[in-house]
Amino acid sequence: MGRADSLDLLPGTLELLILRTLLGGREHGYGIAQRLRVPSEVRLVLVFALSIALSGCSSSNPSEPSGPGGTAGNVTTVIVAGTPPAIATSSQFTAIAVGSDGSSQTVTSQATWRSSNTSVASVNSSGMVTALIAGSVEISATYANTKGALTFTVTPAATFAVKGTIRDAVSGGPVTSAAVTVKDASGETKSTVTDSAGQYSIAGVAGPVEVTARALNYVTTTRSVTVLADMTIDFTLPRAAPCPLIGFDDLRVHGAAFTTYTACGFTITPTTANWTVSTSYGHPAPFVQFMSASGATTIGELLVTAAGGKFTFQSVDVYSSTTPIPYVITGIANSATVLNIQNTQGNTFGNFATVVNPQPATQVDALLIRLSNPAAACCSNPMGLDNIKVAF
Repeated sequence: MGRADSLDLLPGTLELLILRTLLGGREHGYGIAQRLRVPSEVRLVLVFALSIALSGCSSSNPSEPSGPGGTAGNVTTVIVAGTPPAIATSSQFTAIAVGSDGSSQTVTSQATWRSSNTSVASVNSSGMVTALIAGSVEISATYANTKGALTFTVTPAATFAVKGTIRDAVSGGPVTSAAVTVKDASGETKSTVTDSAGQYSIAGVAGPVEVTARALNYVTTTRSVTVLADMTIDFTLPRAAPCPLIGFDDLRVHGAAFTTYTACGFTITPTTANWTVSTSYGHPAPFVQFMSASGATTIGELLVTAAGGKFTFQSVDVYSSTTPIPYVITGIANSATVLNIQNTQGNTFGNFATVVNPQPATQVDALLIRLSNPAAACCSNPMGLDNIKVAF
């Protein structure tokens, strides 16, 4: 043996030293080498082996890029998961990106969402899916140029029955022949009328709906509910306040253009732009009118509505200065014509004449009053109307 701080190189020691260097790292191998009596070229071999060990034992490869969104490795798969919603309901879907090394990350808010059939189900940018009608649909999410999807069939939601009783708010008695309508979130409606006991029942209802009760001479009442089981919804209808005439009494500016007028729950809207206000005449004043130039025939038309409610038309007062008054009065209910009155009122010579509805019980949800103004060749002619008599 040599000095106490050095060792002689025994046969096979060099091979062992290189192996220990590869396994143990720089400090272990170099420390042994320093205590051995070996030529400098042997130490160079050890250093070379050490460099190999350091490069091969690195715990990570810094040149390998991380995947998008923090997912290690490249994104290889996008998983779309969610509970398929029933019609008229919504469900939150989730997108998960899987990296090439098997790691995963939720990317719901970063993904681009798409529905293959937006008439069946829609999806927003956050992955919220809303079912609209029955059918098959694919909901996909794309992230880092990788697409994932979930295909499912939208089935109708379970439906229930809505029933109840309609009563008079004053007497407490049943309101017969009241119209009850249920409108769902898609706008689809189901309707019925109450029986002799004031009762109604409508089946096939689910989710958020509006239930509306209407009856002649009562205030229309609507309730918003969410139907998750069979429900009883009773109504107590207030009696409508009498509104015998719509006489344009609040119009104050003579010659102003007539646009829209509201009174007693009714709205009168001109469908032709030639109507003006007259505060100097009426039955009594004021009233609304339109002009025809000499030798010309002009049409003036007004629309009467009641915020979607049903009402009846009783009569209207019409006026012309010098000519007869041809008129057409049309009543519409549920998008169908239910009332049509056509005639010509003789020359009133500057006075008003009352046109009476021969079907005063017919319910409408829109009323059109159309007047023709055939001015004589000599002079212009004012024509107009006042006192529209309607009732709920």
